[in-house]
Amino acid sequence: MMIGKRLIMCLMAAALGVGCLKAHVYEVGSTEELKSLRGIHPGDTVLWKNGTYHNVTVKFKAEGTETAPVVLRAQTPGKVVFKGASSVSLSGKWCVVEGFSFDELDTSVKYSVLTATRTSSYCRFSDCRIDGKGSRASEVDTKWVSLYGHHNEVSHCTFLEKRNMGCLLVVWMEEGVVPCHVIRNNSFTRPYTHYDDSGKARNG
Repeated sequence: MMIGKRLIMCLMAAALGVGCLKAHVYEVGSTEELKSLRGIHPGDTVLWKNGTYHNVTVKFKAEGTETAPVVLRAQTPGKVVFKGASSVSLSGKWCVVEGFSFDELDTSVKYSVLTATRTSSYCRFSDCRIDGKGSRASEVDTKWVSLYGHHNEVSHCTFLEKRNMGCLLVVWMEEGVVPCHVIRNNSFTRPYTHYDDSGKARNG
C-alpha cells in the first residue's frame, strides 16, 4: 500500500514538473572533480571549495527546471578567486553560477571570462565579481561577459575597471534566435576610456 501511495505521489509530482529525488550538494575543487560528477538532477547544488585558482577553464552543463535550478556556487561568496586566463561557461537550461570572483586577469590572450553558450537558456550569472585593477592594460580584445542562447540573465554582479580592449558585456546575435536576456542590478565601474581615431570608445 505504501509503495502504491509513493508511486502515485511521484506520478503527480512528475505531472507538476517536480522531481521525487532528494536534492544533493556536491563539493569540488577542480575541473576534473566537476567533470567526474554523474547524475546531477534539478535542485542539486555544486559547491566550489574556497581558495585561489589559476588559469582554470570551468565548463558547467546541466538541466534544471524553473522551480529547481542546478546551481554552481562558491563555497563562500567571494572566497573562490580565479586568476589569470580563468573562465566559466554555462550550457543547458535553468542553471545558476554565483559567488565567484575574478582578478589579476590575463589580458594577453583573447577569451571571455563568463559565457552563456549557444546551447544555454534560462541560465543566470549572479553575485559574481570581475576586478580589472590588477590586470595589465592591453590592446587584446577580451570580453568579460558573452551572452548567447536565449532568456539568460546577469544580475547582482560587480564589474570593476576593465583596462583592455573589447566590450565588457556582449549580447551576441544569432540567426533565428530572439535573445530576451535580462541584465539588471549590476555595478559597472570603468577607470578610463580608450578611444579610437574616430572618438569611439573601445573598452565598453
